Formats: sequence, C-alpha cells, structure tokens
Amino acid sequence: MITFKIAFRNVWKNWRQSVASVVSVSAAFLTLALFQGYLLDVEGLFSSIYRHRAMFGDAMVEHRDLYTPEGRSEPWKHLIDSKSQKFIQDFVERNSDLVTTRVRF
Repeated sequence: MITFKIAFRNVWKNWRQSVASVVSVSAAFLTLALFQGYLLDVEGLFSSIYRHRAMFGDAMVEHRDLYTPEGRSEPWKHLIDSKSQKFIQDFVERNSDLVTTRVRF
C-alpha cells in the first residue's frame, strides 16, 4: 500500500512528466501499429501482383523446423542447406515441363 501512495504522490507532483511519458508511449504504440499495417499492405500487394495478376501459382519450400520455437528464435540456423538446395534445383530441372518459373529468395 505504501508503494501505491508513493507512486500516486510522484504522479501527482510531477504531472507534466507523467503526461509526457503517457504521450510518448502512446506515440510509440501508434508508430508500431502503423508500420505493421504498412508491412501487411505491402505483403498483400506483392502477393496480389505475383499470384493473381501475373497468374502464377506458387509453392514455397522452407525448412520444416523454421516455424518451431527454436526456428523462430534463430531462423538463420534453420535455413535450407546446400544439399537440399541442390535437390530442389535438380527436381525443378527434371520437371521442367511442369515448372515454368523458379525464383530463389
């Protein structure tokens, strides 16, 4: 209870700094929300261009452990290795009549 009284007294006596802190935290949250919305819009735009307007189907090949907790914490350790990349490249070349375009990114 004493910590609540001390905190309330600090906010009451230093109300300008408290208001400035709340405003800065609100501005940071708004900035993050706007940037996330921008990224989602760009992702939707690119998927619309490549999938629908250009009429390309897509298949993404990723390492199976990439979406595990370990893969999310260290994604660079769960990339497709050279052996798997060679297998994918050979598969695409063998099935060139089915695969029209291949993009590596």
